[in-house]
Amino acid sequence: MDWIKCVGKQSQDTALAGGVAGCVAGLETGCVAGAGVGGFGGALGGAVVGMKNC
Repeated sequence: MDWIKCVGKQSQDTALAGGVAGCVAGLETGCVAGAGVGGFGGALGGAVVGMKNC
């Protein structure tokens, strides 16, 4: 169960960072779309990293 929590935390943290980065990158076209894409990509990337590191 700790491994699942660890992967989830890693995914959540990276999703947040990805959402912020996506929002900044997408300011010209609107923050929401960029934040959604960045957050989704960040969550996936964080889950993969978490699976390796946890």
